[in-house]
Amino acid sequence: MESLSHWNLYFVSFSLAAQTSSMRIGSVANNLLLPYVYTQTHNLAFGFWIGFGMACLCLIAAVVFAIVESCVLNEDRIPRSGLSLWGIFEFPRIFWFLAIFVGLYYMGMNSFNAISSSLVQYRFGFTVRSAGYLICIPLVIVIVGNPLFGWMIDIIRRNSVFCLIAAAGTTANFLYLTLLPNCYQCAGIFVFFIFHGILSSIFLAAFWPCIKLVTTQGMTTTAFGLTFCIQDVFLFTGPLVSGYVIDQTAGFNGGYFWATVLFSIFTGAATLFGGIVFCMDYSQGKILF
Repeated sequence: MESLSHWNLYFVSFSLAAQTSSMRIGSVANNLLLPYVYTQTHNLAFGFWIGFGMACLCLIAAVVFAIVESCVLNEDRIPRSGLSLWGIFEFPRIFWFLAIFVGLYYMGMNSFNAISSSLVQYRFGFTVRSAGYLICIPLVIVIVGNPLFGWMIDIIRRNSVFCLIAAAGTTANFLYLTLLPNCYQCAGIFVFFIFHGILSSIFLAAFWPCIKLVTTQGMTTTAFGLTFCIQDVFLFTGPLVSGYVIDQTAGFNGGYFWATVLFSIFTGAATLFGGIVFCMDYSQGKILF
């Protein structure tokens, strides 16, 4: 989020989208590499050691970034005098609706991601390795599409509209997956994952600049941190609820039918809050429109 202090306001979407795309490169590498490593070694510990090594590299990169940032960017810092954590209580009401909006959206998305590999293996006949390749499809789309959608949104704006479209489209996509009959690696599941990636790209590019736009300068990092905290509450709850539903309904389609219904309910609730955000913003100056 530090980049927000050094980018013009009109390039916020592109800046955040480019950062998100770079993070997804790691997700793609993970889905491609780890199933291959396991099939070759049949040793989970080896995968954990790879993860530990990556974490160490991330720590080194963070230290290097901190050193470079302190040496080069000090002159651009926003004065922090007079700022207080109590300032979060002065955030506008639309901020809190945005936080719940993104929490509900990723409650559905991340709960699905947690079971996506086992779902496509059970319902569509994929192996562990081919399931990893399939799950890479939306991640690659996010890597490529995020900066493009971010650039587009920087030009035409309408953040609240694109967020609402992405949430409603994701709900419809989950319902499509729910109604898709079981089949062996059929084209329908590929269509789902392609739209899954496109809609995720749109939401990522459109949503996160909203936090910057509705909060005052100097409290942006606090606002992002608070949003992530609220989101994590939903991310913690979603897999627990979906896991319980799968266990209780395992006798019907492995429990995955009602799980995907649950995901559509989560994103449907997010769509409702997205509509509230749109109406609030439209009546209060169209900051996000």
